[in-house]
Amino acid sequence: MRSLANTQGSAIQMLRSIAQDQAEALEFEASANSLLVGQPLRTLPLKQGVLIAGLVRSGKVLIPRGDAVILPKDHVLAITKGLVVVDLDDLLESKG
Repeated sequence: MRSLANTQGSAIQMLRSIAQDQAEALEFEASANSLLVGQPLRTLPLKQGVLIAGLVRSGKVLIPRGDAVILPKDHVLAITKGLVVVDLDDLLESKG
C-alpha cells in the first residue's frame, strides 16, 4: 500500500487504496502545463487500467464524458489498477 509520503513533490492531492488493495483512487489538481489539459478525454491516450472518474471544477462535481476537457486547476479524480502513478501526466500512455 502506498501513501502520500511516497509521492512527495507530486501533483497528487489524495490517494486511497480501494477494492482490497487491488486499485487506487487518486485526486490531482491539474496544472496549466499538464498534457491532459485542454484536450477532450476521448482523445487522450490513457494507459490501460486508468479511468477518469470525475472532475471537480469551481466546487462542482462533474461526471465526465468523452467530450469533457480538463482545465487548469480542475481536480481530476482517477481510478487506477496495477500502476504506480505520481503525477497526473503518468496516466498517459506516452508523455509526448
